[in-house]
Amino acid sequence: MARPAPAVPAEVPRDDVAEAGIVAAPLARTCDAETWARVVGAVAPADFYHPTLRAIFAAQVELHHQGQPVDVVTLAEQMRAAGSLGLLAAYNGEAYFVALAAGAAPGAPVVHYAQQVRRLAERREQIRIGELVLQRLRQGLEAEQLPAQLAASRERELRVGAIVRLARPAWDCADLIGERPPEQIPSALEPLNAALGGGYLTHSLVVVNGPTKHGKSSLALQEARFRAEAGDPVLVVSVEARRREILSRLCSQRLQPSWNWLHLHLWAQDPQAEQLRRQGLAGLRTLEVLEFRPGLTVRAIFDEVRRLADQSGRRPFVVLDYLQRILSRTDDGRRDPRMAQGILSDQLAETTRDLGACFFVLSAIPRLHYSEKIRGHEASDDELTGAAKEGGGVEYDAAAVLFLRKGRMLAAPDRRSRAALKVTGQRFGAHNGEPIRLLFDGAHNTFVPDDTEDATVDPVPAAVLAVLAKPVHHSGLSITELVKKVDHRDAVVRQVVREMARRGELWHSHPGKNRGVYRHPDHAPTGEQQEMPT
Repeated sequence: MARPAPAVPAEVPRDDVAEAGIVAAPLARTCDAETWARVVGAVAPADFYHPTLRAIFAAQVELHHQGQPVDVVTLAEQMRAAGSLGLLAAYNGEAYFVALAAGAAPGAPVVHYAQQVRRLAERREQIRIGELVLQRLRQGLEAEQLPAQLAASRERELRVGAIVRLARPAWDCADLIGERPPEQIPSALEPLNAALGGGYLTHSLVVVNGPTKHGKSSLALQEARFRAEAGDPVLVVSVEARRREILSRLCSQRLQPSWNWLHLHLWAQDPQAEQLRRQGLAGLRTLEVLEFRPGLTVRAIFDEVRRLADQSGRRPFVVLDYLQRILSRTDDGRRDPRMAQGILSDQLAETTRDLGACFFVLSAIPRLHYSEKIRGHEASDDELTGAAKEGGGVEYDAAAVLFLRKGRMLAAPDRRSRAALKVTGQRFGAHNGEPIRLLFDGAHNTFVPDDTEDATVDPVPAAVLAVLAKPVHHSGLSITELVKKVDHRDAVVRQVVREMARRGELWHSHPGKNRGVYRHPDHAPTGEQQEMPT
């Protein structure tokens, strides 16, 4: 019997091009001081696989922390002092520095290179640990003894390994003097500006959580329109809505007709429609809408953001609507969900730092985690944030985390709904934890501060009206049918429905009785007046 062929060793995870690109950048002066500082903070010399490039980068890091320039002369002196200059003998000595600089590409993504080198180093470490586990098991080590053995091995490696100083003393901060603090851009809602200490930070990520159909997209478009009217480049990325629907919603925020009416009439080929388009889209020349197409990647989205920044010379404001659907609809979504979220978080952080962009990311809370406490507005900030994190991991990197939910509608004829916007997390600055009281105008997709009395947000009436507003339910539903379709406790729904009918907020075929059907007030029988119970 023929012997099986020996196993082919798997290729070691490495990227010599990325490693060479990192060390070449300061020699060729293709990156500024800020970018180089980010590189030094993102990757360590020990992460390099190539021994010569590892030694070069270690010397560059040491020069950086000493505040010295990184050039051919200083680098050679530093490597000579460290005893590593001999590694260049196989590469024509110090002339290797000149060759590296000549091969550096202007505008090379050195920060991305650093992140890539770091990820590959972590993968090599995982492989090493796996091989060590197999070795110990073959030697007869019991499974329960493995954690202690691995910890001891790691401790010995740290003791004997070369230590490169990456930290800096607190007093050595001369380069920070005069550094400009992050700028703030105002929100369209003044109460939110007050809660955030002035507005959203540039170079930051803002995450808006909340259940579906509670107005997150409308809030995002309102903020996008506000920033576009201020002259900022704006990119709206939406998975569910098409370009025409988004533009109709934007027009409805400025014009009186409802967005549903506009969506049907705004794109007609007649002078009236053209005039509406000019009025509604005035001031939005810097706003662009990216429609999803098959094969779109997350990286392509960030390339569009960079293009906007390069063309305008200003910091973009980017709406991602919404996180989970973007990951599921892009090629990146084929990965493990947790891995895809991690990659997205890294790319968001990179783009915000490089371009000073502000990302306004919408994230839906899974129904599974939308607890009774959240429904009843009794959840703490930690509970709200914890439920939100089940829908995506970018909240960990956010400068501000908001939670939005709609409540009951005002009494007729006012068709606006109450809403609450709560700052559940903020990296810079404190917040008082009090929800911001808002009113939502569904016809025009806008939020305004709520100055009315009794602004307690109750989501059940809004949910009842949303069910009855569906065309399939225009003929009415019994209270039993409503209870089945509204996602709240049965007893609460029954009580709310009866109270709404008593106040005239619902049409009821049998007032004062526990039977008959209920209809949305907009779909009550023409000319038929409901007799109010005594």
